[in-house]
Amino acid sequence: MRRLPLICLLALFPGSAFAQNIQTVPMTKISYLENGWSGNGLAIHVSGVGIDGCPAANNKFALSADHPGYDTILALALSAQAQDADIELIVDKGNCLFGDRTRILSIRLYD
Repeated sequence: MRRLPLICLLALFPGSAFAQNIQTVPMTKISYLENGWSGNGLAIHVSGVGIDGCPAANNKFALSADHPGYDTILALALSAQAQDADIELIVDKGNCLFGDRTRILSIRLYD
């Protein structure tokens, strides 16, 4: 049996982690948080340099309420803002959500 090239496998599973362009936003602080206007969601704006790939400014990110880690990420973001703590965002570059912001996959909270 011939082996399919990796690129073919990625095309078969476009929603998989393999197809995502996962990048980490350098350590930064949250400038402000914003709720979703058209439903339950979260926008995080950071003070540092972000990731290009969506039409919104590179320091604007979004999280949909249907993300499996939504509640945890929201709690960590609120804690980070309250403590003025450093964070890193793990994002899916080029995957844009409401307001054309880059999609958040995860958050790292530092003290």
